[in-house]
Amino acid sequence: MRASYVVIELLNVNRGFGLKRLVTWGLLVGLLAGFLTDWILVAAGG
Repeated sequence: MRASYVVIELLNVNRGFGLKRLVTWGLLVGLLAGFLTDWILVAAGG
């Protein structure tokens, strides 16, 4: 629930500064980092 709030707030800030591409890449990198971390933990047996 909180994660969606953070994303919505980032998008609102983006609207004010006009940094759509930067915010989009930041969200994508963060999402991929989360999946990579999960994959590493599963592969390590945790």
